[in-house]
Amino acid sequence: MIYAHGLFGNEYDLLSAALEAADIAWRFMELPSGAINTSDTKSRMLGYTDPSAFGHYKSYTDLLHPDDYDPTMQAMRNHLAGKAEWYEMRYRIKIPKTNTSRFTTKAGLFPKKTAKSIPYVLVRK
Repeated sequence: MIYAHGLFGNEYDLLSAALEAADIAWRFMELPSGAINTSDTKSRMLGYTDPSAFGHYKSYTDLLHPDDYDPTMQAMRNHLAGKAEWYEMRYRIKIPKTNTSRFTTKAGLFPKKTAKSIPYVLVRK
């Protein structure tokens, strides 16, 4: 697991480069807007070549298997409400290009927010 403080300027670029070099799929989400920045690895995992295809968290949640949507979203809500120290979910996600689904695990942590609502992030492959 990798814990990133801040995500400002060069720190963000260095963290992104390190995660990509380790072939770790990641995404950073800004709260409360829901805007996300996605790694090339995460995009390739879903069959896309352009990470900008996922500019908002709904881009991902729209791909969740219907049976996994509610428990996955509840885990995130529990964490954001302070009911869970962090969230980790195993869920199925649709791969639109191949019209298939695959299991993946998402883990995350938003312990604090900056004045601009940029969260501190934990990412995991």
